[in-house]
Amino acid sequence: MPLTFEEAAPPASADQIATTERELGATLPSGYREFLERHNGGYLEGGGVDREVIVERLFSAGETSVEELENLVSVRATYSDPDSDHDLPDFLLPVGADPLGNLVCVSLLEGEAGTVYFWDHEIADPDEAYRSLGVGFEDFLERLSDA
Repeated sequence: MPLTFEEAAPPASADQIATTERELGATLPSGYREFLERHNGGYLEGGGVDREVIVERLFSAGETSVEELENLVSVRATYSDPDSDHDLPDFLLPVGADPLGNLVCVSLLEGEAGTVYFWDHEIADPDEAYRSLGVGFEDFLERLSDA
């Protein structure tokens, strides 16, 4: 079954992606970039269910017409404050969220770029709050589609 959205953002333009990468100071992993070129985020119909995660929404590159959909730059800024209780490691880029405020992230590290991580906001130790799901973004989307 294909991934379906309750409300989807129009595909991201090359300019939106380039601006997002410039503002993030990072190159987006290819599989995630391809997703943005096709969908650019949105709210998933019924919530996407992976074996380990429920995904309510996937963030966008830049502003969209989808009401209250967060964009990658603003979410990264929110979770990159070392003085907050919710500081993500620099190598993780939040790309989506579950209904409880936990994050789905992709790695920006060379050698594992695009690997999907789950970050649990209720785990106090920042080194234990995230864990790899062991798949790339394309495979993660496939698992959401198959559920």
